[in-house]
Formats: sequence, structure tokens, C-alpha cells
Amino acid sequence: MRNEKIFILGAGGMGREVLTYYQDLNRLKDVKGFVEQNSARSGQTIRNIPILDEDELVNEEELRLIAGIGNPLRKGWIETLTAQEYRFDTLIHQHAYVGENVHIGEGGIICPGSILTCDITLGKHVIVNINTGISHDCRIGDYATIAPGVNIGGRVEIGDETWVGIGATIIQDIKIGSGAFIAAGSVVVEDVPDNTLVMGVPARVSRQLQPSDWKELI
Repeated sequence: MRNEKIFILGAGGMGREVLTYYQDLNRLKDVKGFVEQNSARSGQTIRNIPILDEDELVNEEELRLIAGIGNPLRKGWIETLTAQEYRFDTLIHQHAYVGENVHIGEGGIICPGSILTCDITLGKHVIVNINTGISHDCRIGDYATIAPGVNIGGRVEIGDETWVGIGATIIQDIKIGSGAFIAAGSVVVEDVPDNTLVMGVPARVSRQLQPSDWKELI
């Protein structure tokens, strides 16, 4: 029997969606708060769930965190908390289809309407958003974010901290590097190098990305 205390990292749109997924799973009573860094909203509530500043978070055996933050830059905060020995929940919505031999890493979020067929490996803290299809033999790296309505063909490899935008399509056998950004609606038909912005139909490399670019893109 579960006796967990769930805290959602981030109190924005994705965080509120994660709250509804716990409600759908009849686990709303387990959610004890949202957590923000340097929060100006500490003491406020969202649907009667309090918002805390990270300094108010106290680790204990029953506590589990989940990162309701779409931006792959969530990695830094998660790694800091992991070093402090915080543990993370893994959230799979009951209206997602997860087939045979699908491995989902710690902290993963699989949203409603998603289909993960078979023989798929997701790294740590991967978000697979609503109505996304991932075909057989795909490998997706840590902290990747797959936006709503994405279609990924078989044997695709996606690197760490990559963002795949809304409605993008990636054909089979494609390799996408780490830290890449696939713009919404793109159709990816060739491999994508690390740390690049690609867009279009078919998708082409637009430019190299710098860490500061992510705030502009997301």
C-alpha cells in the first residue's frame, strides 16, 4: 500500500497537469505540495495544494519528487536534489499504452494518450507528452522532452536533454544528438547533430545552440 508524500517540482502549466494525472490515478491525497526555486509564491496554493520554496523541503523516507517542468534545463535542479539523496516518483497515466519490454527511467512522466509500442528504453526524467507515439526499438536519453502529438518511428535514438516540439515527426532509423531542439511541426528525415536547432519539412539545421538560447526557445 502506498504511503508516499509527493511534491511536484514546478508550479507552472506542466506542474498543474501532473497534479491532474495524480488525481486521475486516485493519488491526489499523496500530493502534498508544489516546489519552486526562489519562490515568490510560497504560502499560496493551487487547487488547495500549497506552494513551497525549495528551502522549505525536508527529505524523509516517504517523500518522492516529480519534475513537472517541460524544459530540459530541469536537469541541474534534479541533479542537485539527487545529490542530497532525494528520491523521485515515476508517473505513468492509466490512459497511456505501454507495451512489452518498455523500460522507463526514474522520474519519467508518461502522459495520457501516449503509445509506447515495444522494446523501448527511456532514460531518467523523460517526459512523453499527450498523444505521442513512439515505435519499436527506440532509445531516448535522460531529460529529453517529447511534446504533445509527436510521432517517432522505429529504431530512433534521441540524445540527452533534447526537445522534440509539438507535432513533429521523426522517421525510422534517425539518430538525434544531445541538446538538440526539434521545432514544432518539423519532419526529421536525416540525423541531427548535438546542440543544434532544426526546423522545417523536411527539417534542416538552422543553427548551433548556446545554453542561453533555451530561455528564448521554450
